Amino acid sequence: MDLNITTEEWNTNYVKTLIPNIIFNTICLIIGLTGNSVVLFVYFFKMKYRREDRFFIPVLTVFDLIAGTASTIFHITDYIYFVSYPSEAVCVGLNFTIGLTSTASAHMLLVIGIQRYLKICRPHGFQLTLVRRRIAIFVIVGVSLSFSIPIAIVTGLKNVTGTFKGYKVTGISCSNVANTSSAFNSQIFFGCLLIVLAINTIATVIVYIPIGRVIHKRLVIMTATHSKTEETSTTENKESSYQIQDNCQGRNMFTDSNVSQPRTEDPKGLQRARKSRVNFNMMFFTLVIFYMLSYTPTLIMFVITTSDSLYWYKLSSSKLNLYIFLNRLFIIHHIVNPFVYGYFDLVFRKSLRQVFRCN
Repeated sequence: MDLNITTEEWNTNYVKTLIPNIIFNTICLIIGLTGNSVVLFVYFFKMKYRREDRFFIPVLTVFDLIAGTASTIFHITDYIYFVSYPSEAVCVGLNFTIGLTSTASAHMLLVIGIQRYLKICRPHGFQLTLVRRRIAIFVIVGVSLSFSIPIAIVTGLKNVTGTFKGYKVTGISCSNVANTSSAFNSQIFFGCLLIVLAINTIATVIVYIPIGRVIHKRLVIMTATHSKTEETSTTENKESSYQIQDNCQGRNMFTDSNVSQPRTEDPKGLQRARKSRVNFNMMFFTLVIFYMLSYTPTLIMFVITTSDSLYWYKLSSSKLNLYIFLNRLFIIHHIVNPFVYGYFDLVFRKSLRQVFRCN
């Protein structure tokens, strides 16, 4: 049997095997591209004001839009050309883009967490001013570049060998350990990258723990306030609300230096304002939860597979589909954020409705 035909059949067999993942990534591409584009349109053209709490959201959305699009396109092409990848330039370019924007998105969540922590737990202390927020973006991009450039160095096309229908065949795959001639040690680099991502994840969780406590207490207060009779005076309601302390540093739980306090004495107005603040903090908390859930399997699979470049070619069809799905589950983080914004950000939700409202 001709070797070229055998290699082509080998690749076709992988394409048929990976159809579930091809479909999944195609759906993710459509959802991510549409959702993140809508978020950017609403924030830049429909929202009448964007307070400083929302400063990072469009930037995070840009990172997610690029990361989600590049990731799904790479995954689909990788599945279709699993052992016959056609272009080294596409291989390197997509992996570089994914590394840059995915890392930037993860670091952005940490910076957002720090900003929320300072606002809620240290409202009268050090804050991220406009200048500091802009500097933070440049630092994030710089740090992300420092990790994505080495990815471009070690990534490329690599020969892979296997057995198909009793024949030993050789194919070509897009691999992040292809450039073995480089003096750059890819295993050390990816080990360091894994440590940095793990530290980033742990730091993000640590920052959001006190924020989570505050959110929980605010929900308890809102429930208690809602159950009070209408005869309770507005003054009593205000005093009981503002006297309750959080676990951050004894700060008032309903104090947020950038959120204007409601001027109305209507208890329902106060309740709506509190709900809005709780929703906004819960939004970022939810983003971190999705980040953790989607990136943890990816990091675990990274540890398992990094020492064996032929790991994927030794698996059965069912295991290959499952493990490669877990390995690339991080894509969920980049497509779910628009739904989180729409659910928790009341101002964004109102502006979004105006986009689809018939005049």
